[in-house]
Amino acid sequence: MPFWKEIPLVWKGGYFTTEVAFNSTSMNEFVRNDNSHYDLVIIELFYNEALYMFAEKYKAPIVTICTMGFTQYIGEYMGNPLQLSYMPHEFMRTRGKLGLLDRLQNVYFTLYDLIGRQFVLLPRHEKLARKHFSHLPDPKPTLRELENNVSLVLINTHYSMDTVRPLVPGIVEIGGVKVKKSKELPQ
Repeated sequence: MPFWKEIPLVWKGGYFTTEVAFNSTSMNEFVRNDNSHYDLVIIELFYNEALYMFAEKYKAPIVTICTMGFTQYIGEYMGNPLQLSYMPHEFMRTRGKLGLLDRLQNVYFTLYDLIGRQFVLLPRHEKLARKHFSHLPDPKPTLRELENNVSLVLINTHYSMDTVRPLVPGIVEIGGVKVKKSKELPQ
């Protein structure tokens, strides 16, 4: 399947799962009735940007975990330089050294993704977030404003197994981290 058909499918899938989550009874009750205090909001990052509004609800910083690995849009909003001449878009099949046509295709794919995300995906999630968090006082920040204030992104990559790329300190590779049964700490 060509790239330009894959991305809208992923956007639709992420939106659909976010909408299903918000429409569940337990999530609805949690969004409307939970008055707890949280110091941090941790969100799995997979095209579910409407969940950023939890940071506004709890007045807490956001940490995202991206299990699918590095994506160009994470780099864009975290201030990581886009190295389009040698860093392929995550959905490109080309790996290794990029030739001239690969680089042109990479620029096209990345711009398609970033512009489409800005003008198609985020507005849909914005409407969803406004609908489900309508009880929060106005003015509410936009999802883009919340996204630009993400404190930390943990990505499921590791330079020993993936494309080596420069990363700003707010993007941390955690690929290979395993969750094991913890031992009890000594008294």
